[in-house]
Amino acid sequence: MADIIEIVLWFFSLLAVYGAVLNVLKKESCFWVWTICNIFWLIYDIVTAQTARAILDFMNLITSTWGIIACLKKEKPND
Repeated sequence: MADIIEIVLWFFSLLAVYGAVLNVLKKESCFWVWTICNIFWLIYDIVTAQTARAILDFMNLITSTWGIIACLKKEKPND
């Protein structure tokens, strides 16, 4: 079981890095990737009683959600 947990932790770590790459490339999808990662890490930190990390991940979840909302509100050009 520990091996599966380790694989999942690595997956979400690499997914977060992928989100950072998308951000550098100015892809709005970075906020969706980060939101998924932030939800996972928030749950993980709550389950493992890592309060300070949970607070950080909660704040990151707020900012990634804010990014999604800001992108959705942006005026899209007509096709």
